[in-house]
Amino acid sequence: MGSPTTLFVVLSFFACISLSDAAIRSLQQTESTACPTGSDAVINDDDVPSLGRMGYVYDSDGNPTRGLDKKTLINGCTYLVTISDQTELYLVIKRPTNTSRLVYNFAWKGDYQQPVTIFSWEGQCCSGKLVHPFIDLGGRQAAIYGDWAVKPPSWSDVLVWKTEQNGQDKYHCRPACRGFNSEPWGPGSPHEESEGLLYITISTWLSYGSVSGEFSFEFQEAKPIIKEDQLAVLKDVYNECCWPTAQYMPDNWDWETHKQTTSGDTDEKPYCDWLADHDVSNVSWPFDEDDCEEIDYVFCDNDGNVEELDLSEFGLQCEFPDVLNALTGIRHLNLESNKFSGKLPAQVVDLPQLERIEVSRNMLTGSIPCPSANNITILSVAANHMSGGISTCLGEMRNLENLDLSANLLTGTIPTELGRLSGLLELDLSQNMLTGRLPEEFGRLSELVFFRASRNYITGFTPMLLNVLTNLVQLDLSYCSFDGPLPSISEEMKKLRSLHLTSNHFNGSISEQFSQLMNIFQDGSASFAEGVELYMGSNDFSGPLPYELYEMVYSTAYSVQKIDLGGNHFRCDKATGSWPEWALRMEDSNTKKEYSFMIGRCTPVPRIHSITPTKASPGQQVTVHGESFEPSQEAKCKFTLPDGTSMITNSAFLESDTVFCLMPQDILAHEGVFKDTRVVITVANFGEDYYTEDTVQDYVPVYVEVACADGYAGHECEYSEVETCSGKGTVNDDGSCTCDDGFEGSDCGTSSKSMPKYAIVLIVGLVLFIAAGCSFMVYLVHKERKGDPVFMQLAAPLLDHEKDAPDEAEAAAGIGEAPEGFALQEFQQVPEICEDVRTDINRMTDNIEAATSDDLSEVKLDVDGESGASV
Repeated sequence: MGSPTTLFVVLSFFACISLSDAAIRSLQQTESTACPTGSDAVINDDDVPSLGRMGYVYDSDGNPTRGLDKKTLINGCTYLVTISDQTELYLVIKRPTNTSRLVYNFAWKGDYQQPVTIFSWEGQCCSGKLVHPFIDLGGRQAAIYGDWAVKPPSWSDVLVWKTEQNGQDKYHCRPACRGFNSEPWGPGSPHEESEGLLYITISTWLSYGSVSGEFSFEFQEAKPIIKEDQLAVLKDVYNECCWPTAQYMPDNWDWETHKQTTSGDTDEKPYCDWLADHDVSNVSWPFDEDDCEEIDYVFCDNDGNVEELDLSEFGLQCEFPDVLNALTGIRHLNLESNKFSGKLPAQVVDLPQLERIEVSRNMLTGSIPCPSANNITILSVAANHMSGGISTCLGEMRNLENLDLSANLLTGTIPTELGRLSGLLELDLSQNMLTGRLPEEFGRLSELVFFRASRNYITGFTPMLLNVLTNLVQLDLSYCSFDGPLPSISEEMKKLRSLHLTSNHFNGSISEQFSQLMNIFQDGSASFAEGVELYMGSNDFSGPLPYELYEMVYSTAYSVQKIDLGGNHFRCDKATGSWPEWALRMEDSNTKKEYSFMIGRCTPVPRIHSITPTKASPGQQVTVHGESFEPSQEAKCKFTLPDGTSMITNSAFLESDTVFCLMPQDILAHEGVFKDTRVVITVANFGEDYYTEDTVQDYVPVYVEVACADGYAGHECEYSEVETCSGKGTVNDDGSCTCDDGFEGSDCGTSSKSMPKYAIVLIVGLVLFIAAGCSFMVYLVHKERKGDPVFMQLAAPLLDHEKDAPDEAEAAAGIGEAPEGFALQEFQQVPEICEDVRTDINRMTDNIEAATSDDLSEVKLDVDGESGASV
């Protein structure tokens, strides 16, 4: 928009002139006029030129006029209208008596935000006797003069303002209102009867798009008397939750002043100030009568049932009052921003007429109860301490339009049953501890306008969020665990104006998505684009910085104001080594700090200087030396083949100048790749930002030759030592074998040395002889141990033949006489010896078998533990 001065003029809207007597008489006749129907109920420029821009009202010829061209409303009648973007609808209605209260019934439809409605008593301007206060509406630096302005939180509702006995509006009256009720303003003025004209402006300056719908304004005279049992409920709530702190509230204490002057928590309200405008110095309940209109922020129907209780932000402190279940006729219950503790009673949620329950920003605990009634449209329990999972029964609340469960302690997965809420307009699950994937069933939420699920642990970003939910205005999935490429954005997402994906693990290039967003924004109204927010920082996006960013920021066709892409891995420009020239121009602008934060720092593309080894077989590790390597889960090695196709393997980070790559295991299976084929090797830290001539200056390709693995040879490494050479030789590239020593033949399958047959027979005979001798020795020892001197009996003839009487010297020396036990002493070790022989025999047998099977030429005998002679 323009300068503040221009805005001041644009949104002042109104001319300071008085109505003519004829106009006043026309207004006085509206009480008895029947309501228009059909086309007569449609407000357009052909009827009364009450739709205007820039503070003017245009006549039927398109000429700007001021003052009287306002649509005069009939009390309680419904009108239909379509209001373009940045347009005002000027209305006026007569208040019939000083006891009537205003009721505003509306049902709007629009792309982004609801229209703002401004009310002014007895005039619509900013000077002279009809002075109206300045109202800052926020957003687009909007400013206006009026007595009060309303921007409802929902698209359809019924708002009621009660009045005091003197006719003043209870909550929104300003000096102009009080002034005309206290003094007459000349003959014929409605002020003489303490009545008045209410000027109404419905503005789309903050709607960022056209708005259509129906509305009615009605002054009602009913002053219901509250039922006794329901009055008792209100007294209990006040006495238990408000009076304990309200009685200590200092005189003239004001909450707004307290927030500006306190050094503590500005959200901590020390006193309950519900009914603070009444005298509560001596009694806790300040009312003597049971008039519902007298009790602040309580609204009743004509039968005396409390139908609306709005006690938000009053400093109420107590356990949640279950006595509220006695308010059987209540439709709207708003207890937000207090200090209610304990559980949310199911009996309260189950009240039969309840349509809206808002208890956010309290200290409630326990699980979220399931309403049994099916007429609830708003359920807001945000910013409490509620725990457990999201119950599937919430999916049965088919009239639900707004579900806010944010900022609690909810765990578990998001139930798929929420996909049944076909009329849901707003869903907020943010700031919990939810896990799992987003349900695909959310694709059925075709009416969804706002979806927030940030600060959870959910995964599984589904494309339907940016393709099917075409009514989405805001999507906030920041600070979650989503990963992978960002899906394409459908051209049907024309209402999308706020995309928050900060702090996830999205990767890849987003140039295509930015181009799609530009088309979407261009199709929308220019003013609508002023509200665009794109927060996509702290992800793993890579590739070039989208040039569309420049146009979004500087082009008058878009005027996008809030974009954050910092904390990603967009590659540095090839020419500058930093951001592209157009991005540097953005940094050189007057908003340098803002844009520097918006795009962050670029990421250098890694450079390769050399590799080792220069020849590598399939699956072999290659060490890559260079610069600007970074640890990354996306790091990859690419091998570009002679035909231009590529093969990708993972990269392992070692240091900023060293990474490891693996030669593709199946590279030889690719057509045209053979042994000694040279392929280009390159590396990327993120996405597709490889070291290539398109990404860096002075690019020099680095090659690695394809080699055969150990034990393989041939043009395509098709020959192996095991299969071609029987594992007993080296295979050559032509398929021939170089056999190892001792082998021969084309496949090295024949031994060049074989053992003679006579050597085998000799060895077998020797083994049998030794075995027989050993057995005989064992037999002799066995006899000796039984006392049968077999050895002595066998040796007796020899001993008798040699025996002579010993001479004296021999007798003295004991010679000529066998020592007692000789056989036992000499042969007692024979079994051990034979056991050793048996072991050696087994060993020799094994050697013989080996010699026979392997054609060995020698067999060694090892009888006594030492190497024997060769046979």
